[in-house]
Amino acid sequence: MKKVGIMSMQRIANYGSFLQAYALKQLIEEQGHEVQFVDYHVDATVISSEDENKIKVIRKINKGLETFKQKVPLTHKISFIKHKQNFSKKYMPMLGISDKMNYNPELDCMVIGSDEVFNCIQKNTNVGYSLELFGKDNNAKKLITYAASFGNTTLEKL
Repeated sequence: MKKVGIMSMQRIANYGSFLQAYALKQLIEEQGHEVQFVDYHVDATVISSEDENKIKVIRKINKGLETFKQKVPLTHKISFIKHKQNFSKKYMPMLGISDKMNYNPELDCMVIGSDEVFNCIQKNTNVGYSLELFGKDNNAKKLITYAASFGNTTLEKL
């Protein structure tokens, strides 16, 4: 049985990221391989701002405000916030992901992707830019990429 790693945006509390990670994991396991998700170290963003911590706080506040702007009953808004808070506990075990980070394991093959793994101007300091997402410093015998994108990266933004 070959050991296959997937390096993606698997720790994001987002249905799209979860579903693509789950589907790829299932497909590889159906081929008879052992799958594990591989974490990466988030580097400083290519386009940095003066205070990254301030940006994190502002992003969280804006997300909360966005929820409360919706024209739905308050009980639905509270349920949504609770769901977001419990997303990781509920869904990460389905991927085999725990709180312990899995950096640079020995693998037969590592798949990088899908998602915005090549987005080098990513401002999200939780999941952002890392040269490891481009294949740097891995312990895999083979390295491939699957449906990776640069997101909204443009020459002007670089």
